[in-house]
Amino acid sequence: MNTCTYLVHTLSLIYIMKLILIFGIKIYRKLPRYLTIQKPNCVNRLSVSSFAASIKPPPFDGSNYKRWQERLILWLTLSRVIHVKEGKPEQFSPEEGSAFDEADILFRGLIISVLGDNLVDSYIRLPTGKALWDALEAQYGVSDAGSELYIMEQFLEYRMVEDRSVVEQAHEIHTLAKDLKNCSKESPCVLPNKFVAGGIISKLPPSWRDFATSLKHKRQKFTIDGLIGLLL
Repeated sequence: MNTCTYLVHTLSLIYIMKLILIFGIKIYRKLPRYLTIQKPNCVNRLSVSSFAASIKPPPFDGSNYKRWQERLILWLTLSRVIHVKEGKPEQFSPEEGSAFDEADILFRGLIISVLGDNLVDSYIRLPTGKALWDALEAQYGVSDAGSELYIMEQFLEYRMVEDRSVVEQAHEIHTLAKDLKNCSKESPCVLPNKFVAGGIISKLPPSWRDFATSLKHKRQKFTIDGLIGLLL
C-alpha cells in the first residue's frame, strides 16, 4: 500500500468516526435527563403501586375483622382513597366533587374485591363508600366477646409438639397473645410479656423438659424475644 492510498484510508476512517460522534450527540440530546439521585415519576408510581398490591388484604369471610381492617386501611391509604370513608364534604368545587366521586367508585370497588363470596351480595348495592364502610363497621366492628374467648382458649390449651420447630410454635403462642390484645380497642386484653414468656416455657414439648426446668430455676427475667432466641 503506497503513501497516497494509506492517507485516503486514514482520512475516510476519521470522517466515519466524526459522523458516528455527531449522530451519538444528537441521540443523547433527545434522551430524557434525570438526576442521579432522583427516579422518574413513572418509577415512583410503579413502586407505590407494586407495594400496594403486595399488601392487599385477603378475602374477608366474617372472622378476624380487626386484623383484616388494619390491613384494609393501609391498602386504601396507599391507594389514596381512605378519605372516602369520612363521606363527601359539604362544600366542594365542581372539580373536587368530580374527583371525590371517582375516588368513591374506586373505594367501593377495592373493598368489594376483598370481600368473601358469602358477603358480596350483602354490600355491593350500598350507594356510597361511606355507607359501605359504616355497614361493615356496624356489623363486625363491635368487640366480639366470643372471638376473644376463643383466642383465650387457644392460648391456654396450646401445647407444643415434637415434630415441629419449637421456635415456630413459640411465635404462634406470641401471635395468639397479640390477637387477644387486638380483639377490642376499647378494652384490650393485654397479657404481660413475662406471663407470655412463662407460658411458652410451660408449653415446651417433653423432650425440652430439662431445658424448661433449667429456665425456671434461673432468677433472671426473660423477654419474649430473648426467650425465643434461646430456643434457636
